[in-house]
Amino acid sequence: MLRNFVPYQSIPPEVVFSFLDGPCFFRPDGLPLSPCGLRIQAQLDELEMSLDNIAVSSGQPIPPWLLTVPICDLSLSHLRIVDTPDWKYCLLFAEHLLNHPSIPLYTDGSKLGDCVGSAMVCCSSVVACRIPSTTSVFTAKLYAISLALDHIETQQ
Repeated sequence: MLRNFVPYQSIPPEVVFSFLDGPCFFRPDGLPLSPCGLRIQAQLDELEMSLDNIAVSSGQPIPPWLLTVPICDLSLSHLRIVDTPDWKYCLLFAEHLLNHPSIPLYTDGSKLGDCVGSAMVCCSSVVACRIPSTTSVFTAKLYAISLALDHIETQQ
C-alpha cells in the first residue's frame, strides 16, 4: 500500500494524513492537497504493477472529519438467517417501512465472463452502465452504490 512507502518524518507537521480511505492530504483549513512529492515508481516497477487499469482520483473534496456520520438502523440485525423464516423478515421489514418512511433505492453489480456492469434503480430512474472487464464483481457492486449516491446528490 502507498502509505508503506511514505516515511512518517517526510510528512510536514501542518499536513494531516488520513489512513481511512488511503492517502489523503489536507491543509489546516480543510482543503485537500494533492499527494505530490511521493516517489513510488521504483516500488511499482519492482512489483511489475501496471497502472493502465487504475482509476485516477482527484482526492476527497471534504475532509473525513467534516462529514456527517450516517444513521444506521440495525434493529433487524439480531435475527439469524438460518433461524428466521422468510415471512418473518418480510413482516418485520414492512413494519420498519411503516415507522420509517423512505424512498426505495436498489443497487447491484455483477460479472459474467468478460462482462461487468453496475446499476441503480430509484423510483422511475434507472442508471445502468458497463464497466471495464478487468473490474472485480466487488468493485462493480461498490460502483453501483456510487451511482446511487450520485443520483441522490443530483436529486436534492
